[in-house]
Amino acid sequence: MTHPTDPVDPMHRALSDAEASDEAAGYTVPVALVRSRVRRRRAVRAGGAAGVACLAVVAVVVAVPSFLSRTPAAGPPATPPPGVNADWPAQFDRCGKKFATVLPDVGRATLTTSDGTLDEANQAIVLVTTTTGPAGVDEGWVYGTELSAVDDDGTIIGVQEGPSVPAVDDVDDYYAGTDFASVPFPIKDHAKIPFVSCGQYPDGSGALALETGTYHLWATQTIGYRQGSESVVARATVEVPIVVPLPARPATAEDYFACGLPVARLTEARPDAAGLVLEANTPAAGWGSTAPAWSVTVGASDGRTISARSGAAGNLALVDSSDTVVGFVTAGRSPLREFEVGPDATTTLDGPTLVTSCDGTDLTGDYEAWPFLVATLESSTLADGSVASTPTTPVVVVADRRDLTFGP
Repeated sequence: MTHPTDPVDPMHRALSDAEASDEAAGYTVPVALVRSRVRRRRAVRAGGAAGVACLAVVAVVVAVPSFLSRTPAAGPPATPPPGVNADWPAQFDRCGKKFATVLPDVGRATLTTSDGTLDEANQAIVLVTTTTGPAGVDEGWVYGTELSAVDDDGTIIGVQEGPSVPAVDDVDDYYAGTDFASVPFPIKDHAKIPFVSCGQYPDGSGALALETGTYHLWATQTIGYRQGSESVVARATVEVPIVVPLPARPATAEDYFACGLPVARLTEARPDAAGLVLEANTPAAGWGSTAPAWSVTVGASDGRTISARSGAAGNLALVDSSDTVVGFVTAGRSPLREFEVGPDATTTLDGPTLVTSCDGTDLTGDYEAWPFLVATLESSTLADGSVASTPTTPVVVVADRRDLTFGP
């Protein structure tokens, strides 16, 4: 190859020659090898923090296959089963297998655990304690904790989102060059690990979260310790039941105020109104088959500024001496009310209302009245100016109860 007569840095010239060579033209980037090395480096960085006692583990591995690379590897790779994305994190290989056949105990270690829970973010929270190592060994370290949800048939139906701990025989090589801090036995590992369903595996079309129910949660911990001059790896597993609760359903007005429904629960907790508050302006007299003029005033709590809308001016649930809803004062037909409330602004809503009883008879006597409003939030800003999340369904805003007397 010829070079220009202008002075050129020798390294630049050498690289130019290499780039134009026959060897470079026939070279194919080993994508699979590069990808595996990148993963390994990431895992080592994540695993390095896993050896500290009382660790809160937060996964950084994306388990949804649509976000993972699908670049084909050079050469003839092994053919995965139909529909399987070969880039699934390693723990998904356990999906559908019998737990008794995977992650067996290795070496001398004993695990105990407290009850496991699954929080709203679908994170499994469990305290795993390695109580003892072999005789004469006083301290060790944690390589990582893995979780498997198992159904009554012993089949794995859920796994931690990440990271995965390598096989025992591969641990030393996998974590080569990584220093783990030794701590005395018992080693307590407070694991808080995002959890996902095997339903999405292998083609990514299933649910990400486990269905509601009670499952067997198996926590598998891989530890290391030194016995003399030798580094030893051990693995132990412990079971703890875990309950996946029903997803929280937003409260509706009917959950609190329906004919024949007792309202004692309102004395314990009000519905979550996402920052809206309510006061009612009700006269003491004039209640009967028709209602006197009355109104509700809407405000916001804790310095929030809220934009909302409501299709009614307000309602009263009427409760008799047995603490049961027996009637309503409901808002008549009215236009949609849009309003904004905040630290220095409230909104008063009023309009014609209708008096109805649950059994169709006239309401007479003394009743306890619970004012409430159903509203939909458009936006909400906190006192510090940050934007707050808003419910996707209407909220029920409840005011303090008051006593009303209905006459003929």
